[in-house]
Amino acid sequence: MVKVQKNKKLQNLNKFNKSKKFAKNKLKKLSNIYSDSPTNEVKKKKNNKQNSNKNFKQNKPKIEHEESNKWYDYQINECRLNENKLDEKLLQKMKKQAEILLEHDTNLFEQWYKSKNRGDAEWIDTVSQKGAFSDKISSIQLRIQRSPVHALSHLIKFVELIGKKGAVIRQAYTITKALKELFVNELLPPGRKLFLFNQRPLEELEDKNGIELERRLIMWIFEEKLKMCYKQFVDGLQILAGNVVEGVALNACKEMTELLIDRPEQEQFLLNSIVNKLGHPLYRVGSKVAMFLEQLIRKHPNMRLIVIKEIEQLMFRKNILPKAQRYGLHFLSRILIIAGEFEIATCLVQIYLKFFRILVLNDVLNEHHLLPLLITGLNRAFPYMKGKSLDSDLLKDIDSLYAIVQTAKFSTSLNVLRLLFQIHSASDGITDRFYCAFYRRILNPDGFGNQSHSKFFSLLQRVLKNDLVECRVRAFIKRLFQVALASSASFAAATLLTCSVIIQERPSLLRLDESLENQTENEKTIKNEEKIKEENSALEQKLVWFEQNGNSADEEEEETYFDIKDESSDELNKEIKKEKILIQKNFQKLQDGFIDVIFSKIFIKKFSSFIFEASSSTLNNIKSDKQNNIPSLPKRRNAYDPNARNPLFSGADFSLDTELYTLARHYHPTVASFARTLIQGRLNSLQRRSFN
Repeated sequence: MVKVQKNKKLQNLNKFNKSKKFAKNKLKKLSNIYSDSPTNEVKKKKNNKQNSNKNFKQNKPKIEHEESNKWYDYQINECRLNENKLDEKLLQKMKKQAEILLEHDTNLFEQWYKSKNRGDAEWIDTVSQKGAFSDKISSIQLRIQRSPVHALSHLIKFVELIGKKGAVIRQAYTITKALKELFVNELLPPGRKLFLFNQRPLEELEDKNGIELERRLIMWIFEEKLKMCYKQFVDGLQILAGNVVEGVALNACKEMTELLIDRPEQEQFLLNSIVNKLGHPLYRVGSKVAMFLEQLIRKHPNMRLIVIKEIEQLMFRKNILPKAQRYGLHFLSRILIIAGEFEIATCLVQIYLKFFRILVLNDVLNEHHLLPLLITGLNRAFPYMKGKSLDSDLLKDIDSLYAIVQTAKFSTSLNVLRLLFQIHSASDGITDRFYCAFYRRILNPDGFGNQSHSKFFSLLQRVLKNDLVECRVRAFIKRLFQVALASSASFAAATLLTCSVIIQERPSLLRLDESLENQTENEKTIKNEEKIKEENSALEQKLVWFEQNGNSADEEEEETYFDIKDESSDELNKEIKKEKILIQKNFQKLQDGFIDVIFSKIFIKKFSSFIFEASSSTLNNIKSDKQNNIPSLPKRRNAYDPNARNPLFSGADFSLDTELYTLARHYHPTVASFARTLIQGRLNSLQRRSFN
C-alpha cells in the first residue's frame, strides 16, 4: 500500500512539471508575438539571411552559364593523344559517374533558378506542358538560351518529335527550322566537330581535385549527349527528305544543306544524304538538290573534290535511276575549275569516260539528255589537263573508245567519234588516229540511217574545216563521193552540200578533168546531134559519088593507107619533157605531201605510170636509211588506193573526182542538179538553193 501511494505522488509531480513547462513555452510564444521591441525583428531577419545564404551556396550548380557566352567557350577541350585503347571498366565507371553528376547538376540549376526567378520558371513549366505547339518551341528555346548544359533533356524531347509521323507532316517546317537555328546559333561549335566521351583523357583525371573533376565530367558527357542528339536530328531530316510530300522533302533538303554549309558536324552523313536525294521520285526535288549542291561548293570551294567523288559513287551504283544520273551529270558539268586544278579536271574526265562506256554497253547512248551533258562536261574539263601527262587509266578509257568505234553500230560509233573529237580538240589537238578511225568508219553505206545524217555531217564539216593537211581532206572528199554513189538520195544530196561548203573555202580540193568539165549534158547532146548530121551528110555524099562513079570502080587502083600527122603532137611532146624535169626535181617534196608545182590535168592522167617508175629511183635511199637504223615514215602512194587505212597515204592527190560526173546522171533530179552545179563551180548558188 505504501508503494502504491508513493507512485501516485510521483505521477502527480510529473504532471505538474509538464504543465509548468507548457505554460512557460506558451508565455514565450505570446511574448514573441505581442512584443513591440525592434531588436527582436532585426535579430530574426539576420538569422533568416544567414540561413538562406548558407542554403544558396550549398544548392548552386557547378556549371554556371552566362547568356552572353556559348557553352563551347568555357568547355575544357582536352583530347586523348594516346592511341592505345581505353580501359573499358574505367570508361564505364567514369561515364556512369558523369551521367549522375549531370543529372544532379541539372536539378540543382532548376532549384536555383526557381529560387531566383520563381515567376519565369513557373511560366516556362506551364507553357512547356500545357501551351500551344509554337509556345512549347519558344519555351525550349528559352531554356537552351538560359543554360544549354542544363536543358539537354528538354532538347532531346524536342528532337524526338520528328519521330512522330503525324506531327512531322503537319509541323515539319516549324520543327526543323527551329531546331536548325538552335543547333547553328547556340549548340554546335563553328570550327570543330563534337567529341565523344571516350576521346577525352580520362586516365589523367586522377590528378584532379573534386570540383575540377566534376566540371570536366559534366561538360564532357554533355558534349557526347549533344552529339548523339544532333545525330538523331539529322537522321530525322533524312527521313523527311525522302517524304513524298514535295514541300516537306524540299524543306528537309534545304535544312541539311544549310547545316552542312554552316557547321562541320556530321558533314559526311549530310553530304551523302543530300546527294542520294538526286534520285528522289519527285523530279522537282532532284533538280532542287542539284541547285543546293551548287550553293554548297560556291560557299566551300575546297569541298568540290569530295562532292565529285560522292556523286561518282551515286552514278555508278547498281539499279540507279537514269534521272539521278542525269541530275548528277548536270551538276558535274556546271562545276567551275580554276587553272592549275589538275586533280579535279582529271577526276571529272574519268567519270565522263567511264559513264560513256557504261552507256555504250547498255545500248542507251541515244538518250538525248545524257550525251550533250557528257560532251559539255568534257569540253569544260579537258582544257585544264593541258601540260600534264595523262594517267594510264585515262589512256585505257580512250583506247576503249577507239575500240568501240570499230565494233559498235554506226549510230553508237558516231557518238563516240563526237566524244573523241571533243576530247582531242580540247586537249592537244586532233590526232592522226582519230582521222584514221573516222576515215575507215565512213566506208559503210548500210550503216547510215536518216536519224544519224545531221550528226554525221555536222561532225564531218567540223573535222574537215579544222584539218590543214590538204591531201587528207582530199581523201575524205573522194571517199564521200564514192559512198554517195551507193547510198540514198538524201545522203548523196547532203554529201554534195557539205563538200561544197568545204570546197568554197579551199577550191583546190576539187579536181576535175578539163575535157569533161566544160561539157554539160546539154552541150553533149548538141555535139552528138551535130556529129549525126555530119555523118549523114557524109553518107549522102558517098552515095552520090558511088552512083556517079560506080561503073569505074573496077578500074580503081589498090587501096593505100597512111597516117595523118597530128599538128598538136609536137607541142605535147615538149610539155611532157618539161614536166618530166619538174617531177625529178620536186619528187621528194611530192613524197612528203607537198607539191609546189602545178601539174596539168592531162599530164597527171597520162603519165601516172611515169610517177610510179620514178618512185623506184628512191629505193636505194630507203635501203641506206635502214642500214643506218634510221626510222623512216611510210611513203605516200603515187596512185590512188581506195582501200588505204590512213587517208594521208591513200594517194588521193593523184586522182580526179570523176564520181561527180556519175552523180550528175543520178536518178534523183536534186542530186543530179547539185552535182552539175558543183562541176560548174557555182557553189554560192548551190548553197542558196539548199537553204531555200
